[in-house]
Amino acid sequence: MSPWLQTLKDISGYESPQPKQAQVGAILDVPNSNNNITMIGTQGSGKSTYLAMLLIAADRLVAKTPADKVFQCLLEEKSSNLEHCKSALRDGHYPPKTKKLVSSDVNPALKLRWANLTTVFGRPITTGEVVANIAAADLAGEDLCQLIEQCSNIRNLGEAEKVASQKIVSIIMNTSAFIFIVKSTRLQGLSPTPIEQEPTSVEGLSVYSDANFKRMLDGIIRYKRLNRRSPPIRSIAFVFTAWDMLAPSAAGIETVTGQSFNPEDETISQECLSKLTMACLPSTWAAVKSLGIPNVVYFPSWIKTEKDPDTGEPRIKKVSMFEPGRDWVDNVNSIHYSENFCWKQINWIKEYAAGAK
Repeated sequence: MSPWLQTLKDISGYESPQPKQAQVGAILDVPNSNNNITMIGTQGSGKSTYLAMLLIAADRLVAKTPADKVFQCLLEEKSSNLEHCKSALRDGHYPPKTKKLVSSDVNPALKLRWANLTTVFGRPITTGEVVANIAAADLAGEDLCQLIEQCSNIRNLGEAEKVASQKIVSIIMNTSAFIFIVKSTRLQGLSPTPIEQEPTSVEGLSVYSDANFKRMLDGIIRYKRLNRRSPPIRSIAFVFTAWDMLAPSAAGIETVTGQSFNPEDETISQECLSKLTMACLPSTWAAVKSLGIPNVVYFPSWIKTEKDPDTGEPRIKKVSMFEPGRDWVDNVNSIHYSENFCWKQINWIKEYAAGAK
């Protein structure tokens, strides 16, 4: 809908009737939208934790949004318990591991909304609305294997439509942007950091992240080529969780990127991150490059920890409400984490949904 038509509806108070089939409150009720984003990652890659961090950053952006602007973050948790995860992080605890989802679930659903706010004839109206729908698909274990197997076996349009009838596959295949969640300690070749192998509790999974993401991407590409109704991929983002765990590999990373490495350095360039991805996820990087997508971005993600004086175990470092030089509003219930990178990702989501990406 054009901004001017929306403005006219706001002024008149007119609301179009909803179809009887419409699911009231369903965030992702129009799967073929060009502003859909799907976040995917294997088991234990940090999807829930990163989403909770993104929501914490979104809360801060809401607080910083001026009165003539609108920024909303609407969450449909389903069975994700994400609000609990967010509160747990703020309290200095990592959230519990997410239970395996039913293969037909996409969990959770998140809507980000931006708009300008003004007043016409005494009534508040919004203009220039931008909306992004984000689905988090837990493709661990059987889910990942199932999608890989079904997509790799597609040979014609009929088979593609049959696979698409499943909700988890339908949402992913009707997405035009993807966020790949990669655990940094599973990156291959960063000596002296030993590689953390992918969980292989289900037959068909590789112990290597590069193999799993390459298979996933191949299945998505194959499906989209066979199904013309599936929108093309417009943008891809890589999020590297547990980024701080790469500190022991600083020398190797500096050799690859040509720049000094500090996990908490938020000025690291996209070029350096691309080189690191090419070195450690070569097959996935090559598959993405072969698509000719101009908008591939990278976001490190980390949470600062400290040693618990009582147990000796690591715990999340919280920001003191009374930290000198900062307003308490910025510090209350806050933690030391990659906030600026989360804000940059939210801005990337906005630009993508607006059609700029």
